[in-house]
Amino acid sequence: MPLVSKTFSQIITFTRASSATYFDSTGTLQTATTNTPRLDYNPSTLAARGLLIEESRTNLILYSEQFDNASCWTSARASVSANATTAPTGTSVADKIVEDTTASNTHLTFSADISVSTATVYTYSVYAKAAGRTWFNMQIGTGAGAYGATVPFCYFELSGAGSIGTSAAATGSITSVGNGWYRCVLVATATTAASTTNIRIKLATGDGGESYTGDGTSGLFVFGAQLEAGAFPTSYIPTTTTAVTRAADVASVN
Repeated sequence: MPLVSKTFSQIITFTRASSATYFDSTGTLQTATTNTPRLDYNPSTLAARGLLIEESRTNLILYSEQFDNASCWTSARASVSANATTAPTGTSVADKIVEDTTASNTHLTFSADISVSTATVYTYSVYAKAAGRTWFNMQIGTGAGAYGATVPFCYFELSGAGSIGTSAAATGSITSVGNGWYRCVLVATATTAASTTNIRIKLATGDGGESYTGDGTSGLFVFGAQLEAGAFPTSYIPTTTTAVTRAADVASVN
């Protein structure tokens, strides 16, 4: 029997009622349009990972790429330089958090208030790259005690393969995505409902070293902040003025 060549659409029926992101064969973060399948690659090794199938998720963080947007983000003893370097998208849209010279204190950027639900697991993720500081602390603010007595946090080191430092009330993970970028992830469970939770990015000098005297120039490149209900991170969902939902991928073999 002769071999017959068929197209993707002849073999698989695929739908997704929204756009969605994926890494292409060059390790660049791309956006697929509605109902377009995503053939995903490992951004670090460029190995093919196949057809990306995900459940629906919502990114609750507004202005996920604009850390200088005052309607959502606030900096304390730090500033944000917009579009400071090339992001995983291959475009110059990644921001830089820069510490000031305040002595013996924290240097951070945090989001506006976000609502969380009782007994729900949330995954907070951000793409980060060293810019003078190779350590930083990801933290989910307690709001009205949404996470109990201990604020969930985890320290991350942005060098080599990436590593995880001290954590509390949370599980952390880090994945290299190439060109010095890492996707850092914090998973924690809200014990009560709250409408005042925020997420924080704290610069650090080492594992546990979030209180120090800044030099006025060092910091961290950041891109693509995401907070989603679920026990693991899914593909990045860009947002601006409102939370955005990525529809589920649905595929069936013809």
